[in-house]
Amino acid sequence: MFVRLFVDENLDRMVPISKQPKEKIQAIIESCSRQFPEFQERARKRIRTYLKSCRRMKKNGMETRPTPPHLTSAMAENILAAACESETRNAAKRMRLEAFHVSNAPDSSARYNLRPHVSLTISSPGPTDLSMKSLSSTNITNCSSSTTTNNLSGREITAVRQLIAGYRESAAFLLRSADELENLILQQN
Repeated sequence: MFVRLFVDENLDRMVPISKQPKEKIQAIIESCSRQFPEFQERARKRIRTYLKSCRRMKKNGMETRPTPPHLTSAMAENILAAACESETRNAAKRMRLEAFHVSNAPDSSARYNLRPHVSLTISSPGPTDLSMKSLSSTNITNCSSSTTTNNLSGREITAVRQLIAGYRESAAFLLRSADELENLILQQN
């Protein structure tokens, strides 16, 4: 159901997955992987299957696809709502953090001890992976006003950077979705 929501909002359901924009497919797969890690290896297949089903329904003259009964359960709707809310909340946090880092000048007494930025993902970064953006230790400051220096272990730094990369990917996806929705509204008027 989560895959269907993203496909309906971002892809043309009458076009095969191979003809869809790669960055949109990758963004949907990454969002699904973050929200539902247990289905991570099947996300692309689910997208492909849903697109095929939509084309088949159109070919058979059924414009509106009936929702299977197992997807209308309250539990499924709650899971989907929680996942979408989580993505939205994470995107808002990323935007606030980005604004905070841009607006505040670095304070040398409250700086984390960080190594230079390295790629966060084991696989090659996708087109929506904004983690490649260069970060320096002067751009990352401690939010508290204490004068103590916080040192993070290498594992903690890696975990935080992975979290940041995921947030940036979600923000990029949501930004593109918002732009597309705005364009649709403008076309309607």
